Amino acid sequence: MFLVQSPLQVLAAFEARETFPGEPAQLIVMLSPNKTRNNTQILEAVSRTGWLQPLIIRPQRGRPLHNLRIKAALFLSLKRLAHQHVANLFMGDFRSIWMNRARGLCEPETTWLIDDGMVTPYVQKHFFSQGIYWPVTRKQKLNNLVRSLVNRWHGSERLRDTPISVFSVYDMPVPAAPGQRVVRHHYEHLRSLGSGQRRSEHDLYFFGSKLSEVGIITRDTEIDLLAQTLAWSRAQQLALHYIPHREDHPDKLDRIRALDIPVKPLGMPAELYFVLSEQIPAGIATFCSSAMSSLSCIADFPLRCAFVIPETAIRESSRDALALIYQGFDQTGVRLIRMNDNTP
Repeated sequence: MFLVQSPLQVLAAFEARETFPGEPAQLIVMLSPNKTRNNTQILEAVSRTGWLQPLIIRPQRGRPLHNLRIKAALFLSLKRLAHQHVANLFMGDFRSIWMNRARGLCEPETTWLIDDGMVTPYVQKHFFSQGIYWPVTRKQKLNNLVRSLVNRWHGSERLRDTPISVFSVYDMPVPAAPGQRVVRHHYEHLRSLGSGQRRSEHDLYFFGSKLSEVGIITRDTEIDLLAQTLAWSRAQQLALHYIPHREDHPDKLDRIRALDIPVKPLGMPAELYFVLSEQIPAGIATFCSSAMSSLSCIADFPLRCAFVIPETAIRESSRDALALIYQGFDQTGVRLIRMNDNTP
């Protein structure tokens, strides 16, 4: 069984499905009530990777009773599945409430975490390696009490000490914990969907991240760093193209265009785009997008570089996470380019 709620999770689920054949592959997709681009890319990825009768859950914005009913129906269905044999359950987000409830209801032999970007190594290091297999919540005490009662009904309490294995394209920063498996892949099966490709000589695709959208850096800082990136690219005689994150704010995209940087939406996960595309760029770049690591398995890019955000420009609570990302980039051969700190 596969539980997903993002485009990259669908691709990781496909890779896991092809790697672990031999049992029915039920895909359950939770769409977002308000992220239209996210939903479009999810459905495109599902269509391209050949799932048999996927179950698509469609919450609707502003209809809480409808959303409650469809989730209740989902959990009742999963409760019935508990009487059947679920050997492997693959979940795309360790922090997801509905996925963990499904895990408690299905009682699989083995639960696997599949990729949704660089959060996988982070979870392995800060949770799984310390024996934490249930997400820690910081909600209010009343919500914690209610959730604890719900978790007991779903059988979730006993799962707190049950290891979750990892199926990932990333190299883990720490070894497997006792009772846990860590299996690394290189998108071998996803690559098989593609055909021959030709390379552009002068294009550099820069993969955006929702940095200012979530407050990791300010909007002005992000635009200033992109201007520095543009200057570096021109000095290298490369044409910079900005590949937006599906949650990039329209204001940011307008300011990027004002820098004379073309904005090029791919319309699907980058990994799938490059598998299906007949042409790939000369290089790929980013501030911190996880696409840098996964795309290295998809195609042979002569140039892979990450523009390192100055630590003083980063929100303090996010500095360790970004440092871990840059460490992972460095270990996989991504060129690190230091940026100037022009923040006030």
